[in-house]
Amino acid sequence: MQSNKVYTYVILTYLISFFIYYFWQDLAGYTEFQWLGLEHLIILNTVITLIKCGGSLLVIKGAKKALRKSLLLALLILVTGYIMVMVASYYILWEFKLSYYYEFYSTFSFFRFSSFQELIFPFIAMLIIEVTFDYFRQYKEQQSLKIEKTKAELNFLKGQISPHFLFNTINTIFWLIVKKPKEAQALLLNLSDMLRYQLYDCENNFVPLQKEVDYLNDLISIEKHRKGSDVTVTTSFELENEQFQVPPLLFLPLVENAFKHVSKKADSYNFIKIELIQNANKVSFHVENSTDNSVVKTIEDKKYSGIGLKNIQKRMTLILKENYVFETTQIDNTYHAKIEF
Repeated sequence: MQSNKVYTYVILTYLISFFIYYFWQDLAGYTEFQWLGLEHLIILNTVITLIKCGGSLLVIKGAKKALRKSLLLALLILVTGYIMVMVASYYILWEFKLSYYYEFYSTFSFFRFSSFQELIFPFIAMLIIEVTFDYFRQYKEQQSLKIEKTKAELNFLKGQISPHFLFNTINTIFWLIVKKPKEAQALLLNLSDMLRYQLYDCENNFVPLQKEVDYLNDLISIEKHRKGSDVTVTTSFELENEQFQVPPLLFLPLVENAFKHVSKKADSYNFIKIELIQNANKVSFHVENSTDNSVVKTIEDKKYSGIGLKNIQKRMTLILKENYVFETTQIDNTYHAKIEF
């Protein structure tokens, strides 16, 4: 819509500029035509401007449409249209101005070199305007398609969250309803907050960091309840600006992986450490968890873990381009995952 307005303004400026140019030539440049009168010159040059400039516009638009079918047809329309506009403009000039000085058509040829030359300027100017705006229209369409594609990919990636967590949480709540109803209520409230966040807030490409932290706290509360005292979970969230914008659910796969693959040996220290620091315009998220061979990884577990980690990289590339760090390493029996941007 905005580009259409700009195009209209440019065309109007183009018409007005050539009208002033032609009118000034008659009024100031050639004194022999001044006796025709101001009103006569205004009307005459308005008509000439519309024929030359308006004709150039129609011819070029017609050639553009023909170009979709045939280059030869487009060139034919350009040449034929150019000659027709030239003849029409000079016929008007002859009837209402030049005939007062030339007795016969033979003495004033429509097809002399100057006839072609004088139409070149408005014709080329119109051609440049059309080509320029066509380029920007195509560029804008391509950008719009890229944005739509990016949005679609982001929505798809955000939707690829492991269903295991939801299934296991519902199972846990189901068994707690009978044994520990108050704890079941608390977990159900945590789950409700998480689902509400996913349904409504996660529709945006960015959310306040505090909301993401609240979501992680709900997730961690549920997971801690499921793991019990076998796993020590420590968290640290340091936010300088709670409204700092981050992509939603970006940290979720790392936290899910930590709880899914944490060691479960009874005679060893099983731990998960989660740290998030936001300072100025930087965010650093780091997760550590103990690992060993006691965690049985099914094909489905590996599938969803792989999807989650790939999603992080894809989403950050789409949103932040190359301005981020995403690393996963394992040192001895400790797995490290880090996101910085």
